[in-house]
Amino acid sequence: MGAVDFMLGPLGEEDHGNWILSVLIDLNKEATEVFQIITIEIIEKVPIEPQYPKLTEGSNFILKFAYPIKYLESCELKGPKTLSDRYYNRTGNNVDSCEFIVTNITREDQEWWYIIGVGKIVYETKVYLKVINKKT
Repeated sequence: MGAVDFMLGPLGEEDHGNWILSVLIDLNKEATEVFQIITIEIIEKVPIEPQYPKLTEGSNFILKFAYPIKYLESCELKGPKTLSDRYYNRTGNNVDSCEFIVTNITREDQEWWYIIGVGKIVYETKVYLKVINKKT
């Protein structure tokens, strides 16, 4: 490690967030404090349900973290480009598992879907949705 390098760790939930690094410099017998704000973001990868979704066009896609997470404050769903004009909603069920429902899926919804949850740390998961053509 160099003269200006530092190391932190091991890190836990309580270390997630903003930190201030400061140093006192003695310039001409006058102490000056120099500081820098840093952010430590701890991300935990969690399993998802369902793990291998394979749905028919027109079905509803329900996805969530595989287990509840304590102290969860917010959830975000990220999906394919079609999501920008798609209707999706958090269900009232499993709020601590970030459960979402995407109604009436189409072939354009076949892509990677991501859930990001924020609590004491950041929780992330992803799943690939396979969409089967609807038989007419």
